[in-house]
Amino acid sequence: MANVAAQLMQSKQVQMFHDHYLDKEAGSGVATPWHQDMPYYFVEGMQNVSFWIPLEARTRQVSLKSVAGSHLWSKLVMPTKWANNASF
Repeated sequence: MANVAAQLMQSKQVQMFHDHYLDKEAGSGVATPWHQDMPYYFVEGMQNVSFWIPLEARTRQVSLKSVAGSHLWSKLVMPTKWANNASF
């Protein structure tokens, strides 16, 4: 993953910021709130990569969805608390 991150960031170095595990019951029907990862990290800059790696098969209804170019928007999407969708 470090090699892929370095290529994406066009960097000679990669530093891991954090890792985490999210557990969502298969077939729960609970949608992940629309969000951008960047506001949750409390860091700035374009040399930041996030990888989402499912550990089991997912259907299109609950799989990761992305908006191409959203990392270039002038304003980031406000983070929310996933438990109740309340703003930070």
